Amino acid sequence: SEEVSKSMWDSLPPEIVTDVFLRLPVKSIISCTCVSKTWKYLIQNPTFISNHLHHSNNNNHPLLLFGLNEENAKEQYVLHFDDNQDFNEYTRFDCDPFRVVGTCNGLIFLADDLYGYHYKFFLLNPRVRKFVKLPKPNISCFSHGGYNASVGFGFDSKTNDYKVVRF
Repeated sequence: SEEVSKSMWDSLPPEIVTDVFLRLPVKSIISCTCVSKTWKYLIQNPTFISNHLHHSNNNNHPLLLFGLNEENAKEQYVLHFDDNQDFNEYTRFDCDPFRVVGTCNGLIFLADDLYGYHYKFFLLNPRVRKFVKLPKPNISCFSHGGYNASVGFGFDSKTNDYKVVRF
């Protein structure tokens, strides 16, 4: 029966499989990447990722990010659903010693620039609890003496990519 089930999925046109995947939550889609190489390739395709993001932004539960700074405790962040009267908590996490620079499309941009000019940057996806360390900036300002820098994060719709800006 497992072979019959697999051949049934393999016989479906890719458009139908893609449409099914577009309706799944992110955690389920991540699990589907382990099923077959075909599914993994489909799910990790930038076009699919973009389409899923667009679909989920139109049909998913929006989340609001709050910082908690309780006395004698680590600073924590909490995500709450913003689509019901109960304002239920989705998840919480701490980022010590990082600070949250900004959020965009469910991603959270973190920096370690609180205590100097270290500039380690991370992108966190709290829905799947994964993060990526970004490469170090290729421009150093140390040769020019002291400076103040600001960092920003956003999505560039012209290039369909996320951007980190430091000035």
